Amino acid sequence: MKKAKKWWIPLLLCAMLIAALVGVVWARPKSQLGASSYKVTIPGSAFHPNYDGMNWYAGYGNIHMDGGSGEFTAAVPMPPGRKTVQKVILFVDDANATQTACVSLERLKVDGTSSSMAYVCSPVGTSGGIQSYSDETISPSIIRGRHTQYLYLDIYGTNIDVWAVRIVYD
Repeated sequence: MKKAKKWWIPLLLCAMLIAALVGVVWARPKSQLGASSYKVTIPGSAFHPNYDGMNWYAGYGNIHMDGGSGEFTAAVPMPPGRKTVQKVILFVDDANATQTACVSLERLKVDGTSSSMAYVCSPVGTSGGIQSYSDETISPSIIRGRHTQYLYLDIYGTNIDVWAVRIVYD
């Protein structure tokens, strides 16, 4: 008697592995801010330049200017549904004595209008490793499924490494 080939077993195992990995990504632990708080972190290297000709570098998770200043954007992936943004945190190593880095969380509506929800900057010349600076005065604070959200980053000089931006929501 001839054995039937079970070609579907590797496919099933592959599908189960992918489903498990996707489940792990979406099943993040709740943050310390509250029982219903979640967070999404965008690394500095995920930002893209807004125009050509800037002298910048993104690697090892961070982004910085090798000369001059620069403007960047990054998409903010969030699960579907209504969310209330609680806090935006900028992680930066700012060793520039006269310049700073600022990030804005923007909400884009279906009609093409955009509104700034949060804005946070590093203080001038705050050397000493990676520091975090946050904005908890979010307005408007609601993101609905019909909105697209993105981050707008300004780096105003050299010796400023932006490592990440974290958005805390429920």
